[in-house]
Formats: sequence, C-alpha cells, structure tokens
Amino acid sequence: MRNLWLIKLRKISQTFFILILILTPVFQVIRVYRQDPFPYRESFLASNFFNAILTEIDKPLRNFLSHFYDDLSGGPYSLKIWFLKMVEPMSSAFAIIRNLFVPEYWTWILAMSFLLPLLIAFLFGRIYCGYVCPMSTITHLHLRLRKRFKKAEPGYSATALKPLSTKRKIFISILFLVLFMNPILIAYILPPALMQHSVSDFILYGGFSLWGLMLCLVFIFEWIKPAYFCRKICPTGLFLTFLGKYRRFSLVHVPHVKCEAGCHLCNEVCWLGLNPKTRENDPACDLCQRCVMVCPQHRLKAGKASAILGDRPRIAKLAFKKGQKGLLVLKQSSSLTFFIKKVRGCGTAPSSPFCPLSRISGKI
Repeated sequence: MRNLWLIKLRKISQTFFILILILTPVFQVIRVYRQDPFPYRESFLASNFFNAILTEIDKPLRNFLSHFYDDLSGGPYSLKIWFLKMVEPMSSAFAIIRNLFVPEYWTWILAMSFLLPLLIAFLFGRIYCGYVCPMSTITHLHLRLRKRFKKAEPGYSATALKPLSTKRKIFISILFLVLFMNPILIAYILPPALMQHSVSDFILYGGFSLWGLMLCLVFIFEWIKPAYFCRKICPTGLFLTFLGKYRRFSLVHVPHVKCEAGCHLCNEVCWLGLNPKTRENDPACDLCQRCVMVCPQHRLKAGKASAILGDRPRIAKLAFKKGQKGLLVLKQSSSLTFFIKKVRGCGTAPSSPFCPLSRISGKI
C-alpha cells in the first residue's frame, strides 16, 4: 500500500519551505520600503521599476504583509509560526543541553519551540532532511541530471552507505563537540542556514556574503560527490541518523509480499544510497517515499518501526510460542525487558525471527 498522503505532504512541505525561503526577505523589503531612510537601498526591489509597482498597491499590500510576517516568517533553518520560534533539531538539542539548569532562561513557549523538533525526530527520525531541508530537493534534481546526461554512469543513486569506521567516529565526535562549544559555527556549515542567510543577503543587500561563499562550496562538493555532504558531513543529518535508531515510524516491508527477481528500482532511486530492498527500518532513511513510489509490488511503506531496527538490535520481549516446541519468538512489547543480544547468532532480521532454544544462553 502506497502512502500517497505522505508523498503529497513531502512535496507540499518542500515547496512551502523553498517559497518562504525566498519570499520572507522580499516581504521584509516591501514592508519597510516607505521608511526614510530606507534600510535596504542596495536591494533590487528598491529600483524605480519595483517602486512604481509598489506605489500602486502600497497601503493594502503592506498592511497584509505586516500581518502575514508577524504570523509566519523565517525559513528551513529557523521558522516562526505565530508564537513558536523553532530551529532545526540539532540546534534545539544543543540549546536544551546548554540551558538545562538555567531556570530563568525557560518559558513554556521556548520549551515548546525546542522540544517540538526533537519530538518529531524521535517519532519519524530523519524526516527533517526529506521534508524541510532544500538540499534533498537539490540533490534529487542533481542525480536526475547526472542520469540523463551521463548515460555511462551505472545506476541512479549515490554510493551505498558503509558502516562508520573508527576515524569517522572520531571526526563526528570532534565535530559535535566543536559545534556545541561554538553554536555560531552551526550557521556556517548547515545548508538550510546557509541558504536562509545567503538568500536574505542577496535580496536585502544586493550581493553575496560569506554565507553565499560557503553555500557555493557546498554545491561544488555536492556536484563532485552527490549526496556525500548530506550523508557523511552534515551535522544535522548525522544527529538525526543517531535518533533514527529509536524512532517509532520508519520504512518497513509489507509482510508476505515478495520482491521481483532482479528488481532494484528502490535502491536506484534512493538519493542517500541506502538499500531499502533488503534493509527496512534504516536509521538513515528520511522517509522521502521515492522508493515507495517506484516499487512495482507495493512492498514498501512507511509504518510503525519493528522491534528490530536495521542491523542494530533494539530491546525486545522474548516469549515462547505455544505449539512450536524449541522455537523462540521475538515480539515487540511495551514492557521492553530483554536484549536481543542474549540470542546473538540467532535470527535478528524480521524475516527470520526464530532461534533454537539450544543456542540461547542464560535464563529467560
């Protein structure tokens, strides 16, 4: 069964955040262009041509935009919706940790603004990357262009992900420590923040800034190695991949539906280089639903994550199944008391959940 509503939600969400990314600084110029002195004289909206247009619809437009801007402004990095002012999940987590023991810092509105992105991450994992960050749309278009104009290049997706090496773990640890100690650096490395600042600077001041230069470097890196930045460098992506191990909803296989022999369409369209054909509940999956759309057997869907998440076992309840002597059943339960690690070497994939009792060590 295809999650059509989720596919439509992704397209609507991506369109919304790209539009608000561009329109927010435009609204700001229009709201204040009657001020004397005008604060954005370098903006292309300050030209005589635009000034003549704005003069015709001056008061009604500015009144409307003033109310609209008060209720909705920002972009994919920091968004204001009425009284909530939310930032991307990693920045929210860092802000909570830094100010956890500062009571005067917290208000209920601020707590909601920080906790809401983290709650969504714990429920859906890396959904921010697929539904909010414009880099997923840009990378997807880039991969389509590469497939169209580079016929000799095998496949469609980026290079498949590999397990983290020791060097990579050290690099990620140092990166998170530096960003936690110097939060201002987050805005110079995250693509949503770079886009939000560079687009605003271009529209408001008519030129490129350091934000724009850093964004160009990210795009150049993306052109050389598609999706590599999002998968292995972007701090938010790495942070959400970690939270994705514990999320409640993920990409799962529909039971009793077999895949066609030799079909790899789902793997080919995955812009993150994952393997949805054989691995469900992957913590790096952003639920973009592109694999769901191309699957001819309707074998993939977004649903409740099973007790076993990808290749990393989670806590599960162990119970005997009546009528099948000598077999062990792994069942998800609200009372998570046993580790699957106790039966390592037995079936740890949803397709083979049974294990002979003789191979179980310890009392159950």
